[in-house]
Amino acid sequence: MSYLYKAHCYDTTAELHAVIAADCFHTDGQKIVQCMPTVSGFDMSIYDIPSNMTQTISITPVQIECAPDLTNIIDLSWKIVLVFVVAWAARQLIFTAKTS
Repeated sequence: MSYLYKAHCYDTTAELHAVIAADCFHTDGQKIVQCMPTVSGFDMSIYDIPSNMTQTISITPVQIECAPDLTNIIDLSWKIVLVFVVAWAARQLIFTAKTS
């Protein structure tokens, strides 16, 4: 199953969480926001510069299913073709060996 985030499909939840966490860094001079991916989502740490305090929030993002990328389907199709070609070549080698 693939998961949609910003018009792109990610194959695993771990990959999805890593991309979302990498996308959340922010600073405005008063606060610094950073995220770290976890198994269930990501942890958002908000560091308040004036008070020197950090607050951490665990977030589980919504996992929207999406269809696999067309490139993955084409790649799989070529692998299936390769299996058929190898099987045909092996059959030809066996047939040639028996008739010799």
